Amino acid sequence: MCGIVGRFSIEPVPDTTDLWDELVDTMWRRGPDDRGLLADERCVLGARRLAVMDPSGAGHLPMRSDCGRYRLAFNGELYNFRDLRAQLERAGHRFRSSGDSEVVLRSLQHWGPAALERFNGMFALAYRDRVDQSLLLARDHAGIKPLYVLTDPRGVVFASQFDQIMAHPWADGRPVDPEAVAMYLRLGHIPAPRAYLAGTEMLPPGSWLRVDAAGRTERRRYVRFEPGGRKRPSQEEIEATVRTAVARQSVSDAPVGCLLSGGIDSPLVAAYAGDARLDPLPTFSIGMEDADLDESADARRYATEIGSAHRVRTLGAAQVDDLLADAVDATCEPLADEGILPALLVSGLAREHVTVALSGEGGDELFWGYYPRQSAVLGGRDLDHFGHRYLAHFADFTRAQFTSCFPGLDWWPAGEPAFDTPHPADPAEAVRRVELDVFLPFILLKADRASMYHSLEVRVPLLDREVVDLAAGLSGDDCLDLDAGVGKAPLRRALRTRLGLGTSGKRGFTAPMDTWARTVLRDRIADSLRTVRGLESVDVDLPALRGLLDRHGRGEENNGMALWRVLCLDLWVGKQRAAAGKSVRCGC
Repeated sequence: MCGIVGRFSIEPVPDTTDLWDELVDTMWRRGPDDRGLLADERCVLGARRLAVMDPSGAGHLPMRSDCGRYRLAFNGELYNFRDLRAQLERAGHRFRSSGDSEVVLRSLQHWGPAALERFNGMFALAYRDRVDQSLLLARDHAGIKPLYVLTDPRGVVFASQFDQIMAHPWADGRPVDPEAVAMYLRLGHIPAPRAYLAGTEMLPPGSWLRVDAAGRTERRRYVRFEPGGRKRPSQEEIEATVRTAVARQSVSDAPVGCLLSGGIDSPLVAAYAGDARLDPLPTFSIGMEDADLDESADARRYATEIGSAHRVRTLGAAQVDDLLADAVDATCEPLADEGILPALLVSGLAREHVTVALSGEGGDELFWGYYPRQSAVLGGRDLDHFGHRYLAHFADFTRAQFTSCFPGLDWWPAGEPAFDTPHPADPAEAVRRVELDVFLPFILLKADRASMYHSLEVRVPLLDREVVDLAAGLSGDDCLDLDAGVGKAPLRRALRTRLGLGTSGKRGFTAPMDTWARTVLRDRIADSLRTVRGLESVDVDLPALRGLLDRHGRGEENNGMALWRVLCLDLWVGKQRAAAGKSVRCGC
């Protein structure tokens, strides 16, 4: 696991070492084990490395080909690298390392961008061809690893963290994109392809961007989630595919453990991971002082059955200040997932014992696991706008609150995908599409930021390409049991088959934000409602916004999550403004 940063210029420009040293070291937590820079007359590639595969110097990044023509900056893991390596060796390639980065380099050298369709992994990469003077940027099929791009008449800047983009001189003077802020207020994050500043973007999942010597750009989505594109899998096939994915993603030259909740997905991943080990699998969980959110007893029950070496850390109000400071440091773009607080805590616990942790992200989105909000819009067809009804389950502001506090913003922009669907032909598939396109990126950003803050690599076997392809053959009827009030039926059956246990209810790693907004966070929220940094680009009714806190404090309404969004944006923008006066600003 690593982080990458770089620049591609249309015209040759002189190297600026001080700038690039700063930008590389901005992401030191993503890769504390090694750092590197490769620069030529048009392109700079920078990387930090967390040594998980082939920790020797042979895995150093950025990496160059033997002939010197091709160069690669790579962040992530390629799980099928051994199969691809064997194919390349048969084609005459000879390898000097045992890890996956060199396989990525030689695959792109051998197959070009078509190599991406062969990759099963999580990654963001930059691939430089010095002969045709081009740069290829790409992101994995599910968007597990982030990649931001700034486009300028002079070229492009790319980075794993948006704060690196903001620190580059080409970002100077760029205005905030008001629609990006509006999307943040609606969803709690800025979804791809948008990003915080005008002229910047997050590269969408499963896509690549190529820039040539003349500055022309070409874009392509090389993989998409296409439901119904294959036959319906059997239960046995589902279990075998998930088990194989867990085994494939357990390969590491560094210690591996598992983040364990009391739900369905991570216990199944942990059970399969434990089956392949001779020693007990290390597992890690979070307990909550709030009994309504605490699932540590369920997690312990699973750990006992699996036979794992289980460790628990409890989250309570006394830790909120420290974790909030960590969350502000960890988030590189506006992000308001309250789950980042327990995610930071469990990532820190896991990093004390392992370098790699498996997790259960993706199961809810692929297999219809968010039953309460999904059932609310699947229970019948009426004349209401389907997408807007579903949006209400994502929005922390009610529709009335949103239009009152932000009178210049639509509840959802007309023509924008996701929630702009009045009456879909297949409502169950429509909600899965929204979960994958809108909510999963939110969850993956949280997981990436929290884990990388502690230099922990988190892998998500349920988003393995083979699992994703298999899930495309399932329908809502295969996964949702409206009578029993549950989703994810195939995964539930797999867990019962393996452990003979079920779960008492889905809570996940979350936080009691309504309680904290009345107690330990109240003063911080009140301060943010005075400064409201980050909201300058949108129309805000400040009395209406501050009224949310007043009514919340009196117990008339529960507005904790809406207030959390304002707090996170204010603190993040404040951090960026403070950093802007300290960064190196020399050359380009």
